[in-house]
Amino acid sequence: MPTPTPKYRPYYYPFGSSIKSRGYSAGSGFRFGFGGQLKDFDIKAGTSCYYTFYRILDVNITNWFTTDPLAQFIASQYSSFMDNPINKMDPNGGWIPSIRVETSNQKSTNTNEASNQRGYLVAQKEIGDNEKTLAEFLNIPVEESLKIFKTADKNGVVQVPLNISKPINDAIQHSLDNPDDYGGYFDKNYNCFASAIFTSQGQFPLEHSSINYDYPNGYDFVQKILSDEYENISEKPGAIKFGRTIIRLGKDVDNFFQNYNMTEHACIFLGKSKNGTVYVFTKNGWKESPKVSTLQQTLNIYQGSKVQGAGPKKNEGGLYNYIGPGGL
Repeated sequence: MPTPTPKYRPYYYPFGSSIKSRGYSAGSGFRFGFGGQLKDFDIKAGTSCYYTFYRILDVNITNWFTTDPLAQFIASQYSSFMDNPINKMDPNGGWIPSIRVETSNQKSTNTNEASNQRGYLVAQKEIGDNEKTLAEFLNIPVEESLKIFKTADKNGVVQVPLNISKPINDAIQHSLDNPDDYGGYFDKNYNCFASAIFTSQGQFPLEHSSINYDYPNGYDFVQKILSDEYENISEKPGAIKFGRTIIRLGKDVDNFFQNYNMTEHACIFLGKSKNGTVYVFTKNGWKESPKVSTLQQTLNIYQGSKVQGAGPKKNEGGLYNYIGPGGL
């Protein structure tokens, strides 16, 4: 049997440009290269670019041609591999979070007004997803995600582990057990700020007093909480935590009486899908039930707001992780 002759043997620098002095090509016209991606020499003269799942990468300047689908969450909208190609990668794994409600003969015991419905947070895999993409999605070790991945049902759905989802599950269950407390004009349980603040701390919001505005001289109580007990991690994309990171929606108020950065809404980051859709856990007002939604749908409700930090700096990102001792 004849020995196969290699047609193409590439070597690469960390960001994907070819080491020409070491590479070998027999002129076979092979079009794939770094990371198994399709290579294109025609986009930019004198260099090679790669088509990936979402965008095109210019390996000479180590930047993408277009912005990241999660652009508002990273320091640079065009940087690749978080500027650390040895230890980081741009994953194309997705997973989509949602709420599953099951009906059974056994009633819930979360509240005095129990129902026979059980609600909890789940994630559904997309094509190509595995235990590694699940680990990235939930910010957990691969060893733990492998155990969860093995529990996936025939539709590729897994239950999000309780150490992450318990405050969210408690909020979902309360709305199922107490439907009369939600949806009415005079209903009053807890607002979006209490939902986000306490969920980020791993606590069930209804066990605490709701967090409200106080407006003397443009003062914002939620802004003070975020400034005093949270870290803005908008320029630390690796620090984003599924089920714990707060996304603040802010709006610049500028009129005859006041000029300040108002906290319009707050919700919890629940990962992103393969197409870059960002998902959140949100409670859109006192009377609304908590739910899983997309960030864009939430922004559409709070028109004029954007993902924005609580501080005075313009264009500061609005992602926060809790660092304060204990509860509020």
